Amino acid sequence: MLSRILILKMDIRLPKLLPRPIKRRERADAGPPKPADGSPSTPKDEGPSKQKEPGRVDILIAYGTTTGTARDVADRIAREAYNYKIGCVDEGHLCGLFEYPLGGNNAKTIFVISTTGQGEFPDDSREFWSELSANTAPEVPIHSAVIGLGDSSYEMFNYPAKKIHRRLKQLGGIGKFEACLCDDQHDLGYIGALNPFLGRLWEDWVPKTCKANPDAVPLARYTLLSSNSENVIPSQPDQMCDKLELRKMIRNERLTAEDHSQDTRLIAFETEASNLRFRAGDVAQVYPENFPENVKGFFDLFPQLKDQPPFFLISDPDMQWINLPPEFYRLCGAQPWTWEEVALKLLNFQSIPGVYAFEILRHFANDPLIKEKFDDYCGPGGLEELYNYTSRPRRTILEVLLDFPSTAALVPANYLFELIPFMRPRAFSIASPPKENHHIEILVAVVQYKTNLKTDRKGTCSYWLANYCPIGKEVGIFIDKGSMRPPTENAHVVMIGPGTGVAPFRSMIKQHAGEWDKHLFFGCRNKNKDFYFGEEFSQMVGRNELTFYPAFSRDRIGRKVNYVQDLLVKEDILFNRMVYDNLPLYIYVCGRAGAMPKDVRSAVKNVLLHAGVFDTEEFLQYMIENGYYQTETY
Repeated sequence: MLSRILILKMDIRLPKLLPRPIKRRERADAGPPKPADGSPSTPKDEGPSKQKEPGRVDILIAYGTTTGTARDVADRIAREAYNYKIGCVDEGHLCGLFEYPLGGNNAKTIFVISTTGQGEFPDDSREFWSELSANTAPEVPIHSAVIGLGDSSYEMFNYPAKKIHRRLKQLGGIGKFEACLCDDQHDLGYIGALNPFLGRLWEDWVPKTCKANPDAVPLARYTLLSSNSENVIPSQPDQMCDKLELRKMIRNERLTAEDHSQDTRLIAFETEASNLRFRAGDVAQVYPENFPENVKGFFDLFPQLKDQPPFFLISDPDMQWINLPPEFYRLCGAQPWTWEEVALKLLNFQSIPGVYAFEILRHFANDPLIKEKFDDYCGPGGLEELYNYTSRPRRTILEVLLDFPSTAALVPANYLFELIPFMRPRAFSIASPPKENHHIEILVAVVQYKTNLKTDRKGTCSYWLANYCPIGKEVGIFIDKGSMRPPTENAHVVMIGPGTGVAPFRSMIKQHAGEWDKHLFFGCRNKNKDFYFGEEFSQMVGRNELTFYPAFSRDRIGRKVNYVQDLLVKEDILFNRMVYDNLPLYIYVCGRAGAMPKDVRSAVKNVLLHAGVFDTEEFLQYMIENGYYQTETY
């Protein structure tokens, strides 16, 4: 492996000096965008070109996302720009990076980019980065700002944002602002860095004549049109995205002992006659529904909604960047929708509210004392108080509304879509191999914990799957490409997966039975309580398909605690053989973010040092950059 890497190192560096051709993707849906509410689109009267208004500032927000968080942040920035009444380019405030007009755009641009996998770009942003990083990259906007969304528990924290910022700076496209690197580990989440950054940005970019009015009516993105109205707009369910399918749950088995503190389930969905296709290492994105008690609590607050006729949810035509997620047409069918459907499937009552939710409540509150409290939460010095009220105890938006029922009753129905975010899918590594194409299995650790609130906090998706989703119920699922890619050659493959991190490795091992020299390091607490797939792996060992190294941290002899990283250090002879063998060495790490990935990395460096690799950091960094060391944490 060592000699192989030295050769590869020489071969790989040379092509990077060659310029790469730029090819813009031809969009299949080119032409006028269709309204998200399903109404038929009509071509605009182009007429004479508009003259730029005096003092107008053109701003464009371009985002790259995997789970939708970057899109949410981009929506928020577009909303603030709209409230400031500053201009936007003709295409609208907001676009995906895959359609960003490189070379033909003079607007001030805000790039919002999330991180996926091992510090990788989201799929929808890779073509943009390929063009931007090419030697023949076109001109970029003179005034740009970059906002990165990441998690500092990952080794490559906010790498895409750092790369874009550095490249824009090389091309002369960054003004006075350094990249805003938002961190999920911050007490306030990404708003901890985002809020002060946007404050400085607007102060610099927004003309003095365009200051926002704090007492203005908050922006409402949607209008509700009753299905009984004469001006009914026909829905268009064919807009729904084809990748989402409704599949029946066929298995819900608890794998942990009943007296074990962690409830972990093996969940399976049938995929007969399905178009869902995946490879080992991919993830299933699952749409949950709201808990019945939360739906009841919502209608207790807004009883008038329950008896209303079905309605059409229409986006504001002046806000071209607003659209409904196309998956909703698969989950709820064609519009019009009922409030029961919306409350059950589309709104996320478990979300933790941010500052904007309290700005809306402040506007509609008529009690001076309540208004003053909301003023405190929304003020410059109120973030810590807001954090103590919402984020620290994990108080949900529904619980906030229940705390202020008199104010909630004054909120117009269309503003509920501003207060309560849409439901998002949750990602789970697929634990079954692709060759078992009649079903998909996922390993789900059910989230349930206590804070200083009376009721337990429960995972929006995991708890719903385990306790509220009956066998035979159809669930919305689609497949996303995972960040871990199995080898395409014969190799030594070391898989390190404590807890539910073992799920993708089960898929890889079963799919590639008889291939590779496979070594699985697995860790859990007790052999008799949470030893996931222990019998399966033991049978594979008996068939010489796998070498298995289990660690049981609570089944200890004496005072020694045994974790997977301890097993790695003990196997230095094994690594010595694999490093100097002719076969390449691949190392995969999957599990919870935090200390585990760092401890495993330290253990790997330790065994590499014992194997005679002197500069272990350079060696490991090269493995990471070239796919020999892959990490997926959550």
